[in-house]
Amino acid sequence: MKIIVKAMIIAVAILFAFSAPEAVAQDKKIELRIGHANAPLDDSMLHVASVTFKDAVEKLSAGKIQAKVFPSAQLGSDAEMVNLTMTGAQDVFSTSLNLISNYSQRLDALILPYMFPEPENYRKAISGLWGEFNDYLTKKANMRLIAIYDSGYRHIMSLNPIRTLEEVRKVKFRVPPSPIMIETHKAWGINPVQIPWGELFNAMQLKVVDAFECDDSVLISARYNEVVKYITNNDYMLQISVLVMSEATYKKLPPDLQKIVDQASQETQKSMLAKSQDLVKHCLDVSVKKGVKVLGKPTDYDSWVKLARATWPKFYQRVGDGDANLGKQVVEKIFAASKR
Repeated sequence: MKIIVKAMIIAVAILFAFSAPEAVAQDKKIELRIGHANAPLDDSMLHVASVTFKDAVEKLSAGKIQAKVFPSAQLGSDAEMVNLTMTGAQDVFSTSLNLISNYSQRLDALILPYMFPEPENYRKAISGLWGEFNDYLTKKANMRLIAIYDSGYRHIMSLNPIRTLEEVRKVKFRVPPSPIMIETHKAWGINPVQIPWGELFNAMQLKVVDAFECDDSVLISARYNEVVKYITNNDYMLQISVLVMSEATYKKLPPDLQKIVDQASQETQKSMLAKSQDLVKHCLDVSVKKGVKVLGKPTDYDSWVKLARATWPKFYQRVGDGDANLGKQVVEKIFAASKR
């Protein structure tokens, strides 16, 4: 009898030894780290997108995936976080498209000046070409799209009123380190000043620069309504932001959780397109009440458009990854998709 009992105990122990790891693996939660450089505010597009995806992926996975948002550059600078995401050291990254397109140049076609007359044109293009852009980004930069959404036009924010090209050429103007943005401002006769985003607020306070360009969401999320006095609606480019996941992270997920991420991506994209315009309007309305004056379009607006669009051929080679003809075809394809 003792021999039988002992044999049963050994058998149970062996069974547990082989089955326990599998049970633990099934119960183990996947943890995702989502990083961005903005403050954790409800008025910050990057933070709202991050939280929207976090909530969606946790709910759809019934808690199998747990996500934590790290705002305010806790995981590193934008430049550091994009590299971390490409290598898989960071799981999800929320940022502006112009940073991501430095590593996937075809996406620069979406920020050519005056590419989309209305936000709806952009949304049509993205809807039709989502798969193509996602495949390209995945192969080129080891990241996949979770969401890519617009949040109003980028335009001039200044200390003094600017209504013409002649006036803008006289000010010290900060431009982001994007080849397209720099070339566009040079076409207008502006000599761009290079100042890191994190130093710009103080630079405006100290009048080291007189003006910069951005979308209205920064008026609250980065407190620029405390220093900006005027807005000029040259509206040359939509502010396009992205939420991207490391492809290395995605591939580590089992197939069922990959499907969950895909579904959460669809929900995040839909939600951000619905929220973004209202958020931008809110930021502008609050800022106007605080004294920021909106000047409307420049009096010589058509000249701004003509000079800026003349720069497009300079970027066909970049958009085409070295093939100017391919780049031109990509731009024409996006333009056509935006009109459908």
